[in-house]
Amino acid sequence: MSISVVWLDSEKAKIFHISDERMQRDMLQPAAVPLEERLAEKLSSGNKILILGSEETNLLFFEYLKAHHAGLAKKVVACEISPQPTDEEIALFAMKYFQKPVV
Repeated sequence: MSISVVWLDSEKAKIFHISDERMQRDMLQPAAVPLEERLAEKLSSGNKILILGSEETNLLFFEYLKAHHAGLAKKVVACEISPQPTDEEIALFAMKYFQKPVV
């Protein structure tokens, strides 16, 4: 199973891809292509997606997925408020929602 956890604010995003063997971290910064579209591309390989961020930011991104990437939106298991978690806190969110250890 491939799990993706994304934390985002209005300017940047952290993406964690978690498999049975490892965890890989990506960071997206401002660019010419909108952040939401670049995030959707990065999340396309995940079977389950957890979205973290401020209440407004994570819900806006989820609405964007529903409008433009319905298949990805169906993979979202939750949108949680988390203003600016550390990488360790993001791993703990993943463990909670997916009930598996994160390496």
